[in-house]
Amino acid sequence: AAGDQFVVGEYLCEVTLPMTSSVTPTGDFVEVDAPYYLTYYERTLTARNELSRFLQKTTFGPTSDELDALEAALAAIVQSEGWTRDEAMAQLQTEWVAAQMDPSNFSTGKFTSLREYYRKRLNPKTAETYRIGESGPEPCSKHSRWRKYAFTYNDLQ
Repeated sequence: AAGDQFVVGEYLCEVTLPMTSSVTPTGDFVEVDAPYYLTYYERTLTARNELSRFLQKTTFGPTSDELDALEAALAAIVQSEGWTRDEAMAQLQTEWVAAQMDPSNFSTGKFTSLREYYRKRLNPKTAETYRIGESGPEPCSKHSRWRKYAFTYNDLQ
């Protein structure tokens, strides 16, 4: 098939592409001698932007203080180890994740769980249909339970 024959050079890759085509008003395809254009964009991130992306993926979002601290730590690794920025970034991110997972860094000394937090505050529907609500004067009060419906079967009779 056209376009699948590659010639590879030391610094270059050539490809044979099929002729470009155009559709006529009657729906026929007609070959036209129009050129293909290959564009190349090089996108680079600053260290701060790369750290910001990392924190966006691993936290609820970066703060300026966190970015400043990580940027300083990155510069220290590059200077002390003589590594490239990419090597230092990988090391910094690995150390940061390890520190986040180390329970000795927590004030309580144990992992916290969003699921545990949620379940403690979950507002389950009560089994008793005769009770409208339980402890708490308002639906948003802590430990309060309220139904999500206004009528029970007994209200229909």
